Amino acid sequence: MNLLKNLPLAVLLQEMRTAERLVVAIPDRPYEEAAVKRATLEAVHAERLDELTFSQDAGDLAVRGDPDRRSVHVEAWLRAGFGAVGRDEAARERVDIRLDEPAEGSGELQFLDRGLPGGYHLDLELVVPSGLALTIGDDSGDLTVTDVAALVVDDDSGDVAIEGVAGSVRVTDHSGDLSIVDVGGDVRVDDDSGDVAIARVDGDVSVDDDSGDVAITHVDGDVVVRDGSGDVTVVDAGRVEVAEDGSGDVSID
Repeated sequence: MNLLKNLPLAVLLQEMRTAERLVVAIPDRPYEEAAVKRATLEAVHAERLDELTFSQDAGDLAVRGDPDRRSVHVEAWLRAGFGAVGRDEAARERVDIRLDEPAEGSGELQFLDRGLPGGYHLDLELVVPSGLALTIGDDSGDLTVTDVAALVVDDDSGDVAIEGVAGSVRVTDHSGDLSIVDVGGDVRVDDDSGDVAIARVDGDVSVDDDSGDVAITHVDGDVVVRDGSGDVTVVDAGRVEVAEDGSGDVSID
């Protein structure tokens, strides 16, 4: 998902407000079926943080780490479905973005929709300092995360794609396919349904999978798989243990 490319080269700013160093700019409609909110969290916040927590109720979420960035940049796309066009202003007024700091070094980013009109949902793109450890809750919609320090994800539904995590990765995934590539630490996955693909991990890998195929390749550490149903394939890893396999083929090379 690359929502940024849909923005016009020049937009008419309809509203600008500043509160606690949070700047929210609302451009004119870049295309007919959607309203947009954009926000930038100033560098003073991100420089104090080691970890960031946030959640998304509905809609797609994309997060990218940038080693040169000292701020957290948010693109919040308020999308309108059939029958919702014409109520953009009312929907935009009900969306807010806020950064809280409940503890030193810890930040919580909140996306508040305060009851969107029917037919609207929120898609989010975040660019964060790559040194941040992230904890993400995602109820529905696809999730992509790239180039961060460490990652914890709790995902209810939708596909999840993770790439380029310097430290550990921990994912709880209830439904949807999951891919994890290029991890410097350990990987732990608890997956209810959907295929799981993991590749190029420096640490250990542990997968507890109820249903769906599991493919694991190029792991420097050990691999443990508990699988209810579906095929299990492990290639080029350390010690491999398939602790449980209810149904499906097992291939270890």
